[in-house]
Amino acid sequence: MFRRIRSEVVDTFKTALRGALNEGEAGFAAIARERTRESMRQFDELCRDATSVQANFDTSQKRDKVSQDLSSHIINLQAARLSELRIQLADKRIHVGPWGGNGGDPWEFIPDGRITHIHIRCGKVIDAISFNYIDSQGNNHQSSNFGGSEGALTEVRFAYDEEIINIKGRVGGFGYFGTHTVITSLTFVTNRATYGPYGNHNGAGFFIPEGIDFSLPLSKGRIIGFYGKSSIYLENFGVVLSS
Repeated sequence: MFRRIRSEVVDTFKTALRGALNEGEAGFAAIARERTRESMRQFDELCRDATSVQANFDTSQKRDKVSQDLSSHIINLQAARLSELRIQLADKRIHVGPWGGNGGDPWEFIPDGRITHIHIRCGKVIDAISFNYIDSQGNNHQSSNFGGSEGALTEVRFAYDEEIINIKGRVGGFGYFGTHTVITSLTFVTNRATYGPYGNHNGAGFFIPEGIDFSLPLSKGRIIGFYGKSSIYLENFGVVLSS
């Protein structure tokens, strides 16, 4: 008999909560509290009816089990909603590019906070890039180094109110007669200044073509991260936008 009562109460509760998450966090919490009280009153009434039929029907521990069922359903609904929101957020990310060659290992950097520094290793080409950022709690973090360890190290430091609004660069050949396509130059434009070009914007050497320029001025959205491929060089480079 308890299984039937438990199933009836929980099913009614689930039906009553459908669509409640659309009312926002505060609205959902209020609805969940009210529906929980109603469901427990329903349980008590059904148990009183059951006791009149079955004299030894004990409700003390059974009431706790039903209460736990209702709480678990609320938690599961919230978890499912959070997962849905994360998927929606991911769907709004737009990967632009990448520019460059096809070699190297893939990487992606999307910080949970504001980028404070960009570290660039470069000579005739962009050898490597890495990032520092600060999260919402004020903690500083550093990304992996995407690329090799050669080239002169340059640090780009951004003010607290600076935002990257354009990326410029050049893709060119390197190695024997320029057969290895890599990123040879990068420039970062913010709302306050232009940093770069870093690397060699005029080509990687004698007999090697100067390469192809790329640029990403923003009219909508904002830059939230970067991605690409790297080996001992920065093989290719792209931008992650949020709409």
